[in-house]
Amino acid sequence: MCVWSQTGYSGTMKKISATGSYKSIGLATVESYYNNRSKRTWLHEKVDGSGDYVCLNPGARASSLSGWQDNAKAVYLATITNC
Repeated sequence: MCVWSQTGYSGTMKKISATGSYKSIGLATVESYYNNRSKRTWLHEKVDGSGDYVCLNPGARASSLSGWQDNAKAVYLATITNC
């Protein structure tokens, strides 16, 4: 799972690869993402997995985010394929 600090997959990029637990994104903003995994990923508003969340199917991508998603703080890399 890759996230970027700016729209259009630019700015600072962070790769997250550990499965089975909430992982801090560690960026002030998340403006774009690409779930380049073969499994689903959950994008979470808060670092502990609380607050709003969205399930991203394998291959899901967005080049521009808004609302709470551009302030997402954690991901959860699941071991199940689809949302």
